[in-house]
Amino acid sequence: MKKVLFFIVICSLMMPLQVFGHSYVGSSSPNEGELVEEPLEQIQVNFDAGIEQHTSIELVNEAGEVIPISEQSVEAQTLTAILVQPIYSGNYTIHWTALGSDGHTTEGTISFSVDAPEPDIIIEDEEVPEIAQEESILEEELSENEESSEENVQEVDMEVNEEFSSNSALFLIIGIIILAVAFILVRRRK
Repeated sequence: MKKVLFFIVICSLMMPLQVFGHSYVGSSSPNEGELVEEPLEQIQVNFDAGIEQHTSIELVNEAGEVIPISEQSVEAQTLTAILVQPIYSGNYTIHWTALGSDGHTTEGTISFSVDAPEPDIIIEDEEVPEIAQEESILEEELSENEESSEENVQEVDMEVNEEFSSNSALFLIIGIIILAVAFILVRRRK
């Protein structure tokens, strides 16, 4: 009977509490170190595991300025971001933060360059104030969206931590019950 008890204890110790798989970039468009030779309007990041809606990217130019993104969408393992305006010649870095389907957050960067000349634009004097006003409105909306996104990520992190704590407690209780039953069986046989 001691062998049975020993076997149950070993099996319960070998049983993992949960299996975790973190989400990392598998591929992207543009890729790390890539030289893009045409204006870039969209970024696509493919992860090696499932990601949640709170996954996001931020695009920064070589001067450290954030490039506005009009829309980000998550579908299965892919994040797609549409830029407000195409980007032209320069060095850029994508800062990504992925909320994996396992609840863990991972982050990283993808650096690339664009070598596409800007088109010649003729702007009449009357249009300049309107464009500046529209840019100001877009910057305000972007700032509000970033604040809202940060709050949502914190809420999800709290929910995941609470869920993990309750799952851990459940596995602990089940383990104790298994050990108690094994102990009772050993005591009865004596």
